[in-house]
Amino acid sequence: MEIFLILATIILLPILSIAGLGMTEGNKHRLFISIVALVLYSCSINSSHADNNATSSTPESVQSPNSTFTEGWYKTKWGMTIDEIRTVLKEDIKQVSAEYKKKYNTAQTHTITDFKIGKFTFDVYLTIDPQKGLAKVNVAKKGELDQYACFLELENALKKKYGNPSSTEENKIMGSKMNSIEWITQDTLIRLIHSEFRFNNKNRESTDIIYESRRDTGEEKL
Repeated sequence: MEIFLILATIILLPILSIAGLGMTEGNKHRLFISIVALVLYSCSINSSHADNNATSSTPESVQSPNSTFTEGWYKTKWGMTIDEIRTVLKEDIKQVSAEYKKKYNTAQTHTITDFKIGKFTFDVYLTIDPQKGLAKVNVAKKGELDQYACFLELENALKKKYGNPSSTEENKIMGSKMNSIEWITQDTLIRLIHSEFRFNNKNRESTDIIYESRRDTGEEKL
């Protein structure tokens, strides 16, 4: 699997850099981050255990999964439907289009833009399963400035809330670097990730928090 991901990265990066695949700079940057993060996170697993182009006419109805979870992201709980999430968050939540999901090969279903956490601004990507409800949340810092400062502030805040992390990883591959800190609670996997890489001859950084229901990973049975 690692070899495949590394080869895919080697093949795709020159294509993105030279041909551009007809994407805007922001979309190329987002796709590149996804490729690098996937390669680096694949390595960390072996060693230790997306944009506002988002309106659609597809239906949003989701069957309530009768979840017993008491945890989730922010004010939400795992298993919530989109209507329940809108009620508790009171944010402008947009559904991603089918074209967006196909283009970026993502299971993400909804987005919240310009979401404030402290002094930093983020885009939030929700993954809501048709049967299981809310299953995953990706909180991605916007902009290129203060990425590492944001990472350090988020690390301190998460430690205050969840205690010492379950694991800490640092991985380097092909000139890229990723720091990953993970917390495991009763219902949730939380990963704070800071990535450094070069793209289009520029040094780039990204900072994300990924919240994931442990039901989706099967770990609630362990």
